[in-house]
Amino acid sequence: MLMSNYYHLLLETPNSDVSRIMHYINGSYTNYINRRKKRSGHLFQGRFKAVLVDVDSYFLELSRYLHLNPVRARMVTKPEDYPYSSYRSYIFKKKEDIVHRDLLLGMISKSSRYSQKKYRNLVHQAIEEN
Repeated sequence: MLMSNYYHLLLETPNSDVSRIMHYINGSYTNYINRRKKRSGHLFQGRFKAVLVDVDSYFLELSRYLHLNPVRARMVTKPEDYPYSSYRSYIFKKKEDIVHRDLLLGMISKSSRYSQKKYRNLVHQAIEEN
């Protein structure tokens, strides 16, 4: 999820190679932007922050938090309106290759049809509470 000055990723990695993954992502994106804008140098300031998620309930809450970030930042009124988010992949039938939603949706319900609706309700419930 891309915000105005940072982004969030929720990654599952079988090995402890998060640093290598982030180096590749940040380096590739920096090269892309530098070529596109005809500039050079660093794009990101400082080191990335990584948090280990080892509890299912925390994973679910973290996903909801990330999907609500653009709403809380008043960039959109509904999370599905933010174009740089994976949220639509979780609530609609159409899948994106880069988003693996089975783990998260499986925590909510065994039926994918109901789990998408339940996840949407879970996210929107947090909007209504604020």
